[in-house]
Amino acid sequence: MEQVSVAGRKSPKIANGDKGDSDWWLRRWRVKRRREHHYDHNERHAGIWQSCPKCRDDFPTEIYVWYGTNEYNLEKLVNPPDYAPRTCVGCGTILSLSEDGYSRGPDGYRCDVCTDKALAERVKQRTAGS
Repeated sequence: MEQVSVAGRKSPKIANGDKGDSDWWLRRWRVKRRREHHYDHNERHAGIWQSCPKCRDDFPTEIYVWYGTNEYNLEKLVNPPDYAPRTCVGCGTILSLSEDGYSRGPDGYRCDVCTDKALAERVKQRTAGS
């Protein structure tokens, strides 16, 4: 099996002649390394990321679960914690922090539509006050 250098590390390249599969595998490997290993390593946490309380506390639970269970992760989180879904403070829509566009402010999370409305209102207030 041929070796491919990715970020200074050696990773096996799938030698089946299907470039798509090889690219997919390398993409999974890169994303996995960026998400858990590099964050945990760069923050100088002790132990593995799956049992690191600092890694767990540094992200909203929904994002931590997504990082640990998504399709790019080669070492899945075995028992992901439960979490309550976030809702938009403007319209009450349930947000997927790993998939949806949103903003976060002092009053909570807003979906893209409500973010646009809130920003337009702020612009309107500022121009009226000028």
